[in-house]
Amino acid sequence: MPLPGPWSATLLALCVLGCLPGRDRPLPLQQGLAGTIAALPWDSGPPGWDAFCGATSPCDSLLVEPRVVRLPTPPPAFFVPAVRPRALDLSALPSAEFRLAGRPTRFADWGECLDRRHDPTWPDRRVACVALGIAAGTGDTVLVAVLAITPSGDLRWPRLRLLAGERHWQVQRVSIGGG
Repeated sequence: MPLPGPWSATLLALCVLGCLPGRDRPLPLQQGLAGTIAALPWDSGPPGWDAFCGATSPCDSLLVEPRVVRLPTPPPAFFVPAVRPRALDLSALPSAEFRLAGRPTRFADWGECLDRRHDPTWPDRRVACVALGIAAGTGDTVLVAVLAITPSGDLRWPRLRLLAGERHWQVQRVSIGGG
């Protein structure tokens, strides 16, 4: 049974960031989340995973919602970052601009992308947007729910699993949704 109020957020953060057995220091979750974004099928994907930025709808840059939100287990197919409890704030990272999946990446509000995806000029912007949510896993595992808007305006909702390794997070693709 989940604990009500701020205790549940605190316990989740402690378990995810500090309760990883066999380590002197926990792995930074931001590192794992960046790996999650990079592991998505941007230009090509394994069988059954269509590319988010394929030849017909390429993207030159990524916009990432800086609020990583806390989700129940199992995570819902859809979520709105602005109305979910914040688990982590990526905007606290040292750089507001960086590269993921070989593309310039910056932080932006998910609502901005969601509102503009039906605009006829959206494909011309050649941008994809990503929002992340985390749900408690078991042991050294974190479940990651992703929302992605592709340059074609499609909404995708892949699910990935982060596994804490000795020195880095390993990403496992679990499922793809939308398209």
